[in-house]
Amino acid sequence: MIEFVKKHKICSMLILLILSFLVYIKFFFVLKLPLERFGPPINYTEEEWEERRLHFRRYWEPFDITTLNTKRIHYHNHSGKFYHCFGLGLEEQAIDEKLKDFKEKYRTEYHKKSDAEFDLGKKDKPHLHVRVYYNSVLFIEQDVYMMEAQEISYPFEINGQEIKLKALNGYSKPRELACYHFEDNTDYEIEIINLVPFPEYKGIRSFLKIETGQRYQPNVQEEKAP
Repeated sequence: MIEFVKKHKICSMLILLILSFLVYIKFFFVLKLPLERFGPPINYTEEEWEERRLHFRRYWEPFDITTLNTKRIHYHNHSGKFYHCFGLGLEEQAIDEKLKDFKEKYRTEYHKKSDAEFDLGKKDKPHLHVRVYYNSVLFIEQDVYMMEAQEISYPFEINGQEIKLKALNGYSKPRELACYHFEDNTDYEIEIINLVPFPEYKGIRSFLKIETGQRYQPNVQEEKAP
């Protein structure tokens, strides 16, 4: 075997690359598991990462961005140990068919950009106004701009049909994602107002996304439920 490898280095490297690619295909297309499932980021301990996996939620709510409209939803939060981040999901297949400039428009990493670059970039992006109520009392009210696309897509089943959604990250201000802290096992009413209609997105199914984010840091000053 060793002699074969020495004599056929190129063939051996090619076989290794093919095997590596097959392993990648197995995990990402068959099992549909993201890389992050195989270990914590460097700023997490193993215990913290297991806890995040236990409490992780990704919530999708149909929401039309082609017209000026308002929608109110009920949201139950299971764990207050993590922030919850707002974003937008768009039907990937329809994007590919209808929006040829999508990748160019949403590829900028706005967490690295200046205030002026953020203000310029948000002008042609989906713009929502979000109000969050706890016990009928308003405690969060912010504009959320859907600024940049994530690299991966998410499978989602609707009416018995699986589609893939391209997710946009929501920002509340320059270099700050639209992430909020909700208390343990509490219920909220969330009002979403679409302030900028995008009629060119007609025929593309769109969804509000609420996803478990980074762990909660109570020493950081922020708005929270009373």
